[in-house]
Amino acid sequence: MNGRDPEDATVKSPGPPPTIAEAIVDRAPVGIAVVEARGRIVWANPAYFETTGRDPSILGSNFHDILEQDGTWSAEIRAAVDAVLAGGPTVSFRSVRARARQTPVYLDIDVVPLTSGVGGEALLLLREVTDRVEDELRARLFYESFRTSTNPMQLTDATGVMIDVNPAFERIYGYSRAECIGSGRPQSCTSVCGAIWSIPSGDTGPERS
Repeated sequence: MNGRDPEDATVKSPGPPPTIAEAIVDRAPVGIAVVEARGRIVWANPAYFETTGRDPSILGSNFHDILEQDGTWSAEIRAAVDAVLAGGPTVSFRSVRARARQTPVYLDIDVVPLTSGVGGEALLLLREVTDRVEDELRARLFYESFRTSTNPMQLTDATGVMIDVNPAFERIYGYSRAECIGSGRPQSCTSVCGAIWSIPSGDTGPERS
């Protein structure tokens, strides 16, 4: 005998397929947690704890006892887990604001049936999307600045075709947004577009007669 506990050997030697699966799940960048039919959180991978900032002591807890107003176990998410455990379909939440070790993060969360039917298990998948949410916020702020600027502005694609103009552009040049946008814009806008590209820096540009 090699001195190892037989039961321990059985647990730690599941064979190649489970070992590969476990390695993939453990290294996955997606946080994963499993909730059993009675509501206990029975398993989670390392990315779950890293993504949520929670302590492994949460394992064995009943999610009904996590009375959070928002975050990864908000009332809406708890209700979704209940619905999935009752046999319902996948429920998805987008851009959930949470805190991982006091650092605000945004997560996409899917509550997925792990086994079908009432009394099955639920799988929680958590993907951090903080970069995406911050990019969207910056884009909204840029567009608000673009629309409210008192300077005439236009946005073009890579070929120079206008895809948007701001109200100041319409007011100063006398061409409507509809006239200037898209490949089917009227010839009148084509001419003003050409004139705009020839405007010296700092000039006010052409006005519609």
